Amino acid sequence: MADSPSPANERRRTAHLALRGAFYVAISDYALQALGIILGIILTRILAAEDFGILAFAQALMSSVSLLTSFSLNEQLTSEREPSSTMISTHWLLSSGLALASLLLVAAATPLLLRIYQPVTVQVLLALLFFWLLDSRGIGATPETLLRKELRYGALSWVSLASSIVSSALALLCAWAGWGVWALVVRQGTRVVIRSASLWMLSEWRPTFKIDWKVMKTFLVNGSHLWLYAAGMLVTLQYDDFLVGQLRGNEALGYYERAYHYAELPMSVLSAAYAVIIPTFAKVASDRAALSKAYGIFLDSVALVCFPAAVAAAVIAPEFTQVVLGAKWAPIAPLLRILLPFALIRPIMNGSATLPIVTKQPKVLSRLAGYQILSMLLLCTPMTYFWGVTGAGISADMVQLVALGLLYRSYLSKSLSLSPLSRLVWPLVASGVGAGIALAIQVALHASSLILLLIVKTAAFGMVYVGILWLFRRHELREQARYLRERFLAQ
Repeated sequence: MADSPSPANERRRTAHLALRGAFYVAISDYALQALGIILGIILTRILAAEDFGILAFAQALMSSVSLLTSFSLNEQLTSEREPSSTMISTHWLLSSGLALASLLLVAAATPLLLRIYQPVTVQVLLALLFFWLLDSRGIGATPETLLRKELRYGALSWVSLASSIVSSALALLCAWAGWGVWALVVRQGTRVVIRSASLWMLSEWRPTFKIDWKVMKTFLVNGSHLWLYAAGMLVTLQYDDFLVGQLRGNEALGYYERAYHYAELPMSVLSAAYAVIIPTFAKVASDRAALSKAYGIFLDSVALVCFPAAVAAAVIAPEFTQVVLGAKWAPIAPLLRILLPFALIRPIMNGSATLPIVTKQPKVLSRLAGYQILSMLLLCTPMTYFWGVTGAGISADMVQLVALGLLYRSYLSKSLSLSPLSRLVWPLVASGVGAGIALAIQVALHASSLILLLIVKTAAFGMVYVGILWLFRRHELREQARYLRERFLAQ
């Protein structure tokens, strides 16, 4: 019998597979990001703020209904090292059934919804829920999860790229034809249909309709803790949209949604890392040292990439909105700066929240969800009522900060052997100094050209940031680059 691999060899193999997976995902995701940014800019220039507001409000309503499916079933299946065929079949039946129940519930409530909301909002909501049924939380959940478990990121990446190209082309045609919000719906729907069909073609698994009630109970019991966390995330990420739309109207929500979208862009730079983070953490979940090392690499990635991108976006916000998006979008510039703390904290929360899942401690997330819901209700409601989108943005910042502090105190500080602050301090310092110098140059120039200011401020920030890190952390950066290169090239 062959000897089982040593823990050290297993860690090296996991790191190698994760890095290769991240590489394949990165090729596709960065192409998708470039495509998405370009398309987003074009659509933003063509469509009105109200169009984005209608879609955002419908998505906020959909999120409340989609809580029926928010038992983190995909994450639970991913964390299983060798799931049985019956467990896989149970996962598919449960995912599909919950998604279908969401659609039927809203369809039955349509007469009531039409009394409360505009017809176009209800129509968009029904369309989004239909596509949700086909997506990775419904009928397409199991094949995508299995492909991710098999680390077939190359195939997944090409599917995402192809579906996005086709859906983007159709969305642009619809926008130019004057379809308004429906151009945005066509974009989402086409992507989901192509992606879902492709994943079923790639996956070797086929439904057997076998169900294990014990496994289903386990999914639901474990998922109940994760459901509470999903509810907390829903309130954190969608309640402000709902309030802005309800209290200030679709146009104000459109501005808020676009500001939120661009505040989240820095996080998308690490989409390749997020795609492999749960499988990677799951493989080393029982090894505290290995898990700490993997989490440390994740924190380094966030600090070195997301932090400067978020701060730079806030620095150039006034010039960016008017030069790139058009003068009609000038109101989102101050919102981008208000959402800077959110843009810094959210990437850390997204990765950190996966750790209690892979280490089988979902109760940590359920407790955290309670605090998130309470803090969002207490903060966002009055602040949005009195100060509109400004109050909503500040409350989003505060809730993210509270959530990260609670997660660190209740879980991260006890489960990992590293100091997160030491990983974050220098990128924060470099970003802060770069922002200060860029803004000082703006004051000194007195330039009337927005394009010139955009170029000068971006260049100044970038040079200062890179210069400070090179002066004070070049040895650590070289070691990390060497480590990643060796692990990726290792056979």
